Formats: sequence, structure tokens, C-alpha cells
Amino acid sequence: MDFPPITPKFMSPSMVVGATPPLEARPVSLAVRNYLQRYFDRSHQVSGGSGIVLAVSGGADSLSLAVAAADVAERMQIPYTAAIVNHGLRKESEAEALEVEGQLYALGCPEVAVLQADTTGVDLEHPLEGWGREVRHQLLNKYALEWATKRGAGRPLGSVDILYGHTQDDQAETVLMRLGRGASPRSLAAMRERVVVATSGIDDEGGNDDERPTTTLHRGRPLLCVRRTDTVAFCRALGLTWVNDPSNSAEGAWTSASGAALPRTALRHDVLPRLGDALGQDPIPALARVAQLLAEDEDALSMLADDALDRVWEKGAEDNSIDVEAVADLPLALRKRVYLLVWGAVASSLEEPLHSAQLRSLDQLVINSRSGPRSPIGKIVSLPGGWTAKRSRKSLIFRKPKTLGVLTPADS
Repeated sequence: MDFPPITPKFMSPSMVVGATPPLEARPVSLAVRNYLQRYFDRSHQVSGGSGIVLAVSGGADSLSLAVAAADVAERMQIPYTAAIVNHGLRKESEAEALEVEGQLYALGCPEVAVLQADTTGVDLEHPLEGWGREVRHQLLNKYALEWATKRGAGRPLGSVDILYGHTQDDQAETVLMRLGRGASPRSLAAMRERVVVATSGIDDEGGNDDERPTTTLHRGRPLLCVRRTDTVAFCRALGLTWVNDPSNSAEGAWTSASGAALPRTALRHDVLPRLGDALGQDPIPALARVAQLLAEDEDALSMLADDALDRVWEKGAEDNSIDVEAVADLPLALRKRVYLLVWGAVASSLEEPLHSAQLRSLDQLVINSRSGPRSPIGKIVSLPGGWTAKRSRKSLIFRKPKTLGVLTPADS
């Protein structure tokens, strides 16, 4: 990938924001500063250094994030770049991307890249909401890893955060969408402030795999604590021009194949206002708080499940197996998480999760011997990719299809 040249700077984001940001700009500036100080404090810099990729769509959310983050990054001496994804779903999108690129350069960003999505085979009249998200993540992840290598001058940066402009409003919409689909608590925790999305290594010239430098890629969302109105106020206070994507409006041209409004658009412009009227209060902070509380619970349960896995995994066994008696003693919430952890370890190459019906079937193999005379020994549950789980007298055994060989815990 070709990177844009670093241009002479006659302006800087710190000059735009100022030493004391305008009152209307402070919620965004404070949220970004807190994020960067929490994760990029110099005393916690990883080996190889850290950097930031600003994901900018041109809307008020991402534009305010980009300017605020560039300001703080320059003050903290954190290297950064900006990237704009042109999804190519509207004829105006290319011109808008170039307009945003020009504005970022004018504001003093040292380098800005426009990433072009491939729309081959995409229904431009009825695009799937998930398609744009997946393409955006793929393009930004690729750009971030390549930028980390280029910026590191032979040794890649140790850590890069791709910062997205999702707000508390986006979080509330995500919770409501997933709630309507019967999501698990893990899914209802919705968007996290910071998660690891990839770790990539590039061989040294010596080719020593054991000493191969790596870049850990994070997805960061510093604005989950601020409202969409705060990002608009930030842009207005600093005289920034943002792009209004018509696909996000209630009268947007995009619909589902059935002609109905896209789910997130319908939630934003119809369901949430009606819910607010019914409750007599703004539901967005409450829905975002649900996500935060569930995230805290999920983190605690995940730690307990990790500890439980160490106790129940039958290390050294010929097959990938867990001790059914030890698993059966766990609460149901932990049992399910143990199955997911085992599956993630033994079948990591599939990247296909277990669904709820498969988790229930696995659990029946574990607990049936305690609930009645019917023996589960010898029974088999089919899993994705041709895998199976079989119950023996003392173990639950995960087996890969014979034609593909057997994967041991060490191999995973």
C-alpha cells in the first residue's frame, strides 16, 4: 500500500483546538484525553512504541474524534495517521472522501489515506448494514498494520489503536438491536472501549521466528461516554465542516430488500424516540449503562471461566477433552463459557462460533448422568466444520474430522 507524503504543516490540530478548548468542545476533548492518557501513558509504552490510526468517515462523530485525538496525540508525542474509507456505495462518496482528506490536511494532520472498498457483487440498492462494517474493519486493520511497519522504520510499532467515533447513542442503538434478537449477556455488553483485534508479526531479516517483532492492533472507541449532540457541538465550536450521510437519515434512499427501513435507521429515528415518549425520559443513557454493567459482569465471568478451564482441561490426553465431573460442578453460566473456550482453542482456524443449540447439546452430555438413568456415554454432538463432541465415562472429547488429522491443545 502506498502511503501519502508527509506535507509541511502550517497549521496543527493543537492550534485548532487551543490550550483551553471552547466550552462546547470540552466533552469530546476530555473523553479523548482520558482515553489516551489511560492507554498511552509514557510509563506504559510497549516495546517498539505505540501509534494511532484515526478512522474518519467525515461525519461529525469521526471528525470531532480525529481533531481531538490529533490534538492530544501531538501534546503526548504519539505518532498518528488518519484513514478515510470510501465504501463506494453512493456516487458522491468519492468526492466527499477527497473533501474530508483536504480538510484534515488543512487542519494539520501529517498524513491522510483514502482507502477504497471493492463493491463487486454488492447490491447497491439494498446494501447490507454488516457489509460496510466488515469492509471498513478489514481495510483499516490492513492499513494500520502496514503503517505500523512503515512508521517503525524496520521494526514495527508494538501497538496501534484504530480509533472509531462511536458515541453513547450508537451504543444504545446496538444494545437495542441485539436485545431484539435475543442476544446473550456477552453480546449485550455491545461495543467495548478498547479490544484487541489482531496481532501480526513480520520476520526480521535474520528470519528468527522466536524474536519476530509484532504489532498488537486495538480497536478503540473513546467517545462511548459522550452524546452525538456533543460531537456536533465540537465541530460547530471549532468551525469544522462535516459530511451528512443521507443513508443515516429517516428519508434515506437505502432500504432492506423488503422495502423496509434498515434496522439501525429505524431504531434511531422511530423506535428510540417512541421509547423515550413511553418512558418519559431519554432511554439512551440507560441503555448504554446496561451495556457497561453487562461488560463488567462479563469480564468477571470470563476470568472465572479461564480459571475453571485450567482445572477441567485434561492436559496430556490423546484427544482434546475435559473432565465432565469437574465441569458439571460449575454453574451453568461458567459451563457454557468453558465450552466456548475449549472450542476456541481446538478449532481456532475455523473462526466459526458455537450457537446456543450446540451449547445446550454439549451441556446435556455433561449433566445427563446426574439427572436420570439415561446414560450419555457414547453419544455424539455434531459441531461446525465436521467436528464432533463425544461423551465417554469421564470425559467430553472434542474430535476433528479424521481426514483433517487430530489437533492437540499444543497445536492450537
